[in-house]
Amino acid sequence: FPVTIDHIEIDDIDLMNQLFERGFIQRGELLTIADDTANFFLLTCGNQSAIVAAKGVFLNLVRDGQKCGVITPRDKEQLCATHAFKNYELAVSLGNAGSGKTTLAIAWGWQRIFKANKKLILCKPTTQVGGSSRAIGTVPGTVEEKLAPYIASYLGTMKDIAGKANFDDKIEELKAKDMLEFLPIELVRGLNLLNCTLIVGEVQNLTVHELNSVITRAGEGTQVLLLGDLSQIDTKMRREDTGVYKLINSETFLDSEIAIGIKLVQTYRSGVARLSIDWMEELSGS
Repeated sequence: FPVTIDHIEIDDIDLMNQLFERGFIQRGELLTIADDTANFFLLTCGNQSAIVAAKGVFLNLVRDGQKCGVITPRDKEQLCATHAFKNYELAVSLGNAGSGKTTLAIAWGWQRIFKANKKLILCKPTTQVGGSSRAIGTVPGTVEEKLAPYIASYLGTMKDIAGKANFDDKIEELKAKDMLEFLPIELVRGLNLLNCTLIVGEVQNLTVHELNSVITRAGEGTQVLLLGDLSQIDTKMRREDTGVYKLINSETFLDSEIAIGIKLVQTYRSGVARLSIDWMEELSGS
């Protein structure tokens, strides 16, 4: 599974010092002893350690202490997600509920509105729990009214980041300025999304065709962040048949220098939520 952090132990202290000084080293022979499909590696040498992102011919240092917008990463996987969001055009962040993937992505997209003048587009499939029909066609009302239950999770996270004071006014102002948009998967056909941050949640419910239809909407200056949890598929697809699974396991993705992925493994919710996650993993045998 190419979105984990693999471990490599080395005995060249000069190479580690070069990594810290320059911020990168050549892949060289290091990855011949490890899974060459991984995106991130933990290098250890004596009492020194560093996380690197492996893309192209370089291993790039993932620096400690960086923030994702206003959010400080809480573990090494969240640190890798922050690095991914800051340095790649296509970033995949997978993890259980409560792992922080949506919070980090929203914090990054929110910052880009104000610091990079990048519109934020929030997108997710409207698949209902249990895999029933897409709500964009079955729920009465306007598109905005149909989407309300599905964007609630985005808005809740956004309120935590932006602050509760005058939050509704802030959202309406950004929408009026065309800097914030909520977009259902069903309506992406024919769009050319330029100069924006496109966050797609619940990608585990998308087929290859659907995921490709979304990704190909990305135009000049657009970054795509794909978020999902392969343990919570609400359709009848097997994990291996989902679009995101096939994407991150493809040679195209693994060989690309503009795409990277990470799986968040810690869960920052209640003990009950953790128990449920462990239960699902036990049932699936993972």
